[in-house]
Amino acid sequence: MSKPITKEMWAEIEAEMAGGWVAIAFNYKGHEVSVNRVRASESKTCLEVYVDGVIKGEWMNCWDEEKLKNRPVIIEDIWCLKTKAKYSAKHKKDLGKIFGKRRVKKEYPDL
Repeated sequence: MSKPITKEMWAEIEAEMAGGWVAIAFNYKGHEVSVNRVRASESKTCLEVYVDGVIKGEWMNCWDEEKLKNRPVIIEDIWCLKTKAKYSAKHKKDLGKIFGKRRVKKEYPDL
């Protein structure tokens, strides 16, 4: 059984993650968690988190009860929901100029 991560261990993990390239592996609630810094584009990097060596998109499917039963219990602790607006602020402003405020509300009720 793995021991809980202490404040000192978190400080070490944060210090390692501050570097350019990250490859950290540790145990958390009985699961092996590995964090790697990878390139998202030419000038942007992001963190990739593996649980027991895999990433599955079905773990993030919050509305399917059957798939929720099969995912590890630590997903809520290590995964943060990231959302994006359906319409950008510029697009909303342009629609307002084209249609006017009242018609935009009729044409785009989800705006």
